[in-house]
Amino acid sequence: MSKYTTNQLTLSQFVIFIYKTQIGVGVLTLPRLVSENANRDGWISVILGIAISLTVSILIIKIMEKHPEMTLYDILPLYFGKWLGRFFIFIWIAWTLAASTTAFLATIFITQMWLLPKSSSILIGALFLVPIYLTAKEGVRNISSFFQFVFLSTIWMEFTLLYSGGGSQILNFLPIGADGITPIIKGALVFLPSCFGFEIALFLYPFLKNKKQAIKGVLIAHALTFNISFMLIVLCFLKYSQEEIQLFVFPTLNLLKEIQLPFIERLEIPFLAIYLMVMLSTAISYLYISLFGMAQFTQKRSHIPFLWIAMVFWLIILFSVNFSFRHLQQVERIWQKNIVFIPLVFPILLLIYIKIHHFVQQRRHTP
Repeated sequence: MSKYTTNQLTLSQFVIFIYKTQIGVGVLTLPRLVSENANRDGWISVILGIAISLTVSILIIKIMEKHPEMTLYDILPLYFGKWLGRFFIFIWIAWTLAASTTAFLATIFITQMWLLPKSSSILIGALFLVPIYLTAKEGVRNISSFFQFVFLSTIWMEFTLLYSGGGSQILNFLPIGADGITPIIKGALVFLPSCFGFEIALFLYPFLKNKKQAIKGVLIAHALTFNISFMLIVLCFLKYSQEEIQLFVFPTLNLLKEIQLPFIERLEIPFLAIYLMVMLSTAISYLYISLFGMAQFTQKRSHIPFLWIAMVFWLIILFSVNFSFRHLQQVERIWQKNIVFIPLVFPILLLIYIKIHHFVQQRRHTP
């Protein structure tokens, strides 16, 4: 019996876990980032980016099918030995912790900028640590149940954005492909970090109850991610010129300002207040995967002691760094240029290595 059978996930939990990891802070800045690189062809970049992400996700499932009762943390020492395997485990722990920290700090900054401008970032961060702790201390199944609650609580938001479509200009999309293929590719590469989260299938696969549905699960998760991303790009491009989009820090929130309701003046404020749950879901997901790795790395049964260490680490960051928009821009550049390797390239190289390893082993045992 697998050691992961006590925390089994249904297909819907598997899908929502991946989807809620993918959709977070990136949704608020996505139209601007894509526009800065691909201009009016940004919608093509989204299609290309989601295709790349989905392809890598399917390759990840192919890796996990060879060892259905193992996570990536179990597979790495199996193929690379104790020391090199532990080195790669450390890399993944650092990557997921960095992703979680980035999502956490970005959520604090956005909250302070739009909702609580006179409040201390330390106070806001300390308040956010309460739900993060209560959720991250649980197992995969309970975390996924929380993500399902978040999904059901925020599903109306996507339909609300459609009301901002008045005064659209279809000419904003023309001419198509006038700048060539290079900006489209650059836009796709910028969009890809908004798809990050698919790589946690490397850790969720052994928890999935019906593993034959894994590919179906990543397909549905990517369909949901594509739906919201493509819709935002199209709505922003219809509503604003490329110059206007690139002036907005968070174009999605500016889009909400266009919605006029008789009973509420600034819809983006309650919208963002509820959307905080979505942004924190990304931080919780990556944090748990990191803590899960720390527990296995040190051969501890519980990840909760490492959760306390992570929370103290975050508080130290909040006390030592006055997080500003300049820091957010620096983080954006790092994610766009330097972080693609681990979630995108590493699974491909790992699959190639496993194929070669199995081929060599078969040749050795063939008389």
